[in-house]
Amino acid sequence: MAPYLSVVMVGRNDSYGGNFTERLQTSLRVLCHLAGRHELDIEIVLVEWNPPADNPPLKAVIDLPDDLEHASVKIVQVPNRIHEELPKSDSFPLFEFRGKNVGIRRSSGDYVLSTNPDIIFGDRLIGYLSEHPLQPDCFYRIGRHDIDAAVSDLDALSVDQLLDRCANNVVRTITREGTVIYDLAYFRRFGFSHFLRNPSEIRRPLRLIRDRFVPETSRDATEDVLEHEYPTNTVGDIDTNAAGDFLLLPRDGWSEIRGFPELETNLHVDSYGAFLAASRGYRQIVFESPLRIYHQEHERDRLDRLDEKPEWEEIAAEGEKILAGRQSGVVNSETWGFGDEEFPVYKLTS
Repeated sequence: MAPYLSVVMVGRNDSYGGNFTERLQTSLRVLCHLAGRHELDIEIVLVEWNPPADNPPLKAVIDLPDDLEHASVKIVQVPNRIHEELPKSDSFPLFEFRGKNVGIRRSSGDYVLSTNPDIIFGDRLIGYLSEHPLQPDCFYRIGRHDIDAAVSDLDALSVDQLLDRCANNVVRTITREGTVIYDLAYFRRFGFSHFLRNPSEIRRPLRLIRDRFVPETSRDATEDVLEHEYPTNTVGDIDTNAAGDFLLLPRDGWSEIRGFPELETNLHVDSYGAFLAASRGYRQIVFESPLRIYHQEHERDRLDRLDEKPEWEEIAAEGEKILAGRQSGVVNSETWGFGDEEFPVYKLTS
């Protein structure tokens, strides 16, 4: 019997963000535990893209919980030769959305969620999904709550303690209403370059320059703990903000839109996925709090390796074209997700 939900994520054992395997382990532990608690049958499809030769494969470093009655986990390994045949493969080690397409195409759930391996799912969200509320003519989005990267020792906590720690250490929310940063002092710990890599957070660069050179005593002492809002980039009512962390469609819906566009970039490709779903008549439903996902904050060094970064205006123009039903150049061929390739599959559970 097919699982109700497949959860697809992509990664490789390359220490991305400083502690990739730890964040992945935390994500898997919480998801598997909550699936068992709420008796939600899920399939986790982890796509291992272009595994580095000098590090052990993911199957060797993942430690799954013992009780997996309602969760299965498999790794689909995309070998180096596939990666090396793609444009810009020499400067970029992982193509996130091509990898997600590999997993989506090889999933078996009635519904398929595209997410990331550093996402922590909230108890209320998994409890809600266990009621089988999803509808075959809809696609689903949710906002993101980023937690302080300084929060550590999560593996030493129970799942409930861990989720409580997340809820009490939110430093930023990313929703369709925009981005809210709760503590700019936190983000200054990452340095100015962090904001350069995240355009939605560089609306006020002069504030950052000021904070570098103007003494604390010359500023309002309350500034660092005020909420700072940054409007989101959007087209119509389609929620594209951080869509790469949570985009859920029925399996047939993914087939209909042929997955995420397989482009030479990872930036804004998630937005195209939402545009394509809406253009095919799928109705958008956005989950709101208390249904939550948490993101484990980290550095984003892969973005620095891109030679050309697409501007949002280009994405928005293409999105308007897609939503209007006009011909779009970003729709994949029938072999999307390397449908004509056979990849090694490692089942970590029965």
